[in-house]
Amino acid sequence: MRGYVRYMDDFVLIARPKEELVRAHGCVARFLDEELQLALEDRATILAPAQQGLPFLGWRLWRRRLACGRGMPGAAPHARARSAAA
Repeated sequence: MRGYVRYMDDFVLIARPKEELVRAHGCVARFLDEELQLALEDRATILAPAQQGLPFLGWRLWRRRLACGRGMPGAAPHARARSAAA
């Protein structure tokens, strides 16, 4: 697993190759079910390349960019995005 982002009950897993991400998704789903009696929402699960950007808490995340807003026009440079998220 290359990394993750979490805020309360929302999270993003970052992995390469995709098969690792699929395995991690299964492990998380099993843990939530067996240990916490919770379930992942299928409609909220996205397995996609980072090039497409990932919607997360009103932001769109890319490998080196971050954008905010409904249509999420434009993007902030990586360093600026870090200071905005802090």
